[in-house]
Amino acid sequence: MTGAAGALRAALATRFGAHHVALFASGREALRVAMRVFAERGGRDEAVIPAYTCWSVAAAAVAAGLRVRLVDVDARGRIDLGALRALPLERVACVVVS
Repeated sequence: MTGAAGALRAALATRFGAHHVALFASGREALRVAMRVFAERGGRDEAVIPAYTCWSVAAAAVAAGLRVRLVDVDARGRIDLGALRALPLERVACVVVS
């Protein structure tokens, strides 16, 4: 990439000490790529997501080839820790909070 996108990538790489910076057109696509990387690196195939969140989160997990596991949320919309503790996590590549 050149121009503004290239300048942004270079600035982000410098700021965060990254060797590679990828830019995406949407948050869902960025989340999909991140989930896929986590799954491949960990050899796992599930994503835990809050039962009440934007549909794009589940769509990103499915597009990444992951099985979606829903976890209950509390009255404030945060993941219920008791419900999370009750889940088997051996196959979980990532837990998404919202």
